Amino acid sequence: SSSAHRLAAVTVAGLGLYLAVSVLLFRLRTDYSLLHDVESDYAVGGWSRLMDVAFLVRGGVSAALILALAYAVPAPARSEIGVGLLWIWAVGSGLLAFFPTDLEGQEPATAAGGVHLILALAAFLAAPIGQLAIAWRLRYAPRRRPVRLVLLALPVPAVVAFVLLLRTRLAPHSLDGLWDRAFLACVLVWFLVAALRILTLNRVPVPV
Repeated sequence: SSSAHRLAAVTVAGLGLYLAVSVLLFRLRTDYSLLHDVESDYAVGGWSRLMDVAFLVRGGVSAALILALAYAVPAPARSEIGVGLLWIWAVGSGLLAFFPTDLEGQEPATAAGGVHLILALAAFLAAPIGQLAIAWRLRYAPRRRPVRLVLLALPVPAVVAFVLLLRTRLAPHSLDGLWDRAFLACVLVWFLVAALRILTLNRVPVPV
């Protein structure tokens, strides 16, 4: 439908904006390491508002894709559980903008930092499971089958990255930044692949 097409286009554009903001933060905050500092750390200190924007964009992009799937996927191929889990991811991602994280080793811990951690854990746990559930149900949507294997595969390395991130316990000088970004890459590429597939299947005719 045209609604699915528009929402998928918003998803792709939003992901581009999110990537641009992330690259800009990397260039501006040279005191942070891609390997040893998680993305949320950018929300503390200089240019923190840019990270807040990134959180809100990530939540909005995720919501747009969820709604696009609702229009594009036939009822028998929808996973209500998967959709619910992705809403946890989307809402959690947006709410992170309002609760700055505690930096690694920060004492004393703050209430906002505790809320941030809970939201992040819930969102990170929900996203790959929700994506797997949605991809699994797509076997009932013949037009989506060509992309289904990709959508089934991407959550697997996301889960691995999440487990490795947990194992670091966010300790200073650990590889938590690497695993955090690897997880986000897998989850967001899943959204990109799904959005591009919807755009391919729902091209809006151009009047002549």
